[in-house]
Amino acid sequence: MVGDSLTVGTDYFGKLSNKLSALNVWTNVVVDAKVGRKTGAGGDELKKLLKTYPNTTAVVIALGTNDMIVHSERSYPNTSLQNILSVSGNLPILWVNPTFSPTIHSDWLVRAKRMNALLATTASSKTNFYVADWAKYFVPKGPSRFISDGVHLTVSGYKTRTTFMVDQISRFGQTIVLATTTTTSTTTSTSTTMPASSSSTSTSSSSSSTSTLASTTTVSPTTT
Repeated sequence: MVGDSLTVGTDYFGKLSNKLSALNVWTNVVVDAKVGRKTGAGGDELKKLLKTYPNTTAVVIALGTNDMIVHSERSYPNTSLQNILSVSGNLPILWVNPTFSPTIHSDWLVRAKRMNALLATTASSKTNFYVADWAKYFVPKGPSRFISDGVHLTVSGYKTRTTFMVDQISRFGQTIVLATTTTTSTTTSTSTTMPASSSSTSTSSSSSSTSTLASTTTVSPTTT
């Protein structure tokens, strides 16, 4: 997983790395997050990770927030997307989409929606590309909300994000298992967005086919 400061906070306050490892979907989970990281730098880091972990079987990207803060040009989301697709090759990708507070940075939110529309279109046309729709899932309320900068989250907000990401990455892993343990070509999911859990707790149980795959594969998550 490759991510930015939102992933840093999610890992610190929500113990994301530990919870992903506890899923037992993969033998190794790598969460690489850095404050201020944009998609271009994330692609460079992903390239290094794939060389370090040559048996990687899936990639999680949580990037785009810093890109949308800096870049207003309409063409930019596609530039950032193509960079990640080029580096990832044919590996399955789950992209956690960005969002902002609608009351603090409405212009940034417009840019994020533009990027998220592109991600959704890509997911509908590529069978190995999935979107974790954080922008739709996260409804700020009570203690679980954006802080005053309209970008980062409260401690409760980060814990909400952890619950969401663990659930989405677990579903992503199960989809990969299903696709690689069957001989029928029609079993690959055609959904453009991973279904969000209606429960406030994440699902971490594994099927027997998952445990078989877990002994042979590695995932390198990337978060922004």
